[in-house]
Amino acid sequence: VFCPDTARALVGQRSLNKSVDAGRWTCACRRIPRGELSMTSALQCLDAEFSMKATADQDLTLAFTVKCPRAINHGMFAGQVDGAWVDVYIKRLDAEIAVEKVHLDLNAKSAVQYVTLEELDNALKERNEAYVIPTNEEYTKKLLSHLRRLVEIYGPQKPSREDNDNQGDAVVIPRVQRLG
Repeated sequence: VFCPDTARALVGQRSLNKSVDAGRWTCACRRIPRGELSMTSALQCLDAEFSMKATADQDLTLAFTVKCPRAINHGMFAGQVDGAWVDVYIKRLDAEIAVEKVHLDLNAKSAVQYVTLEELDNALKERNEAYVIPTNEEYTKKLLSHLRRLVEIYGPQKPSREDNDNQGDAVVIPRVQRLG
């Protein structure tokens, strides 16, 4: 969840009852149930964790896909590696939503806050233990690149979609923007 106008991302603190990365800051995330499309799962996750609605390919878009292997340290699969592919979607906010108005699923997230793009960049690059750190450095590079691109396109002083729809021959920002 990202607001290009303020260049800030909404992150949630994982519930302390989570078996992996409990208490660490991360985005809305979940495993995709077998047979389900990743976009469907992303829409449901956004609604379940942050009570936010989105429209596929308009304000929620697939940014990239990357493999993020992770060692399994607990349970019956301990000692194995989860070789998961991760589809990363970005929910674009036209304006920030006050954190007091974000309704959390307390089984998933215990708190929510906005972090600047610079703070997120530093946390991921410095491998800040307060954050969930992706196991693949390509993930971090691509994420930050896509967020910076959104600031360039939709950031401060940029026309909104509604402005573009009402200005006839004005420069039009496409509804689906391929990033990268």
